[in-house]
Amino acid sequence: MRNNQKIVTSLPLTQLWTAEADLDAVRGPYLNRQQLRAMLKNGPVVFVVANAGERLKWIPANECYEFWKSGVENHLADHLNPINPESFPDHFAWLASEWLGDMPAPVILLEQVH
Repeated sequence: MRNNQKIVTSLPLTQLWTAEADLDAVRGPYLNRQQLRAMLKNGPVVFVVANAGERLKWIPANECYEFWKSGVENHLADHLNPINPESFPDHFAWLASEWLGDMPAPVILLEQVH
């Protein structure tokens, strides 16, 4: 299957890809709201949204601050606590993890929890 046709079949992801290629990256630490906020203060990040049954959605670094404010901040769950999606707006939450590899900006994967 070509990368531009791949969809997320299960979470958590074990690999990231773009429409052109698989990325040589590995999952790093999970991040809570305070840790992600601190990363954003250091500079832009690339968000990747993963939702089962859909393609990965890449949010470019130049759009990260608006994306953070418009939706990520209110939906971010802490992986150390039980997650009740009903307690979040629109009844879903995201788990955030940093992916490590040779990339120009930090990559933050947001995996949707329903």
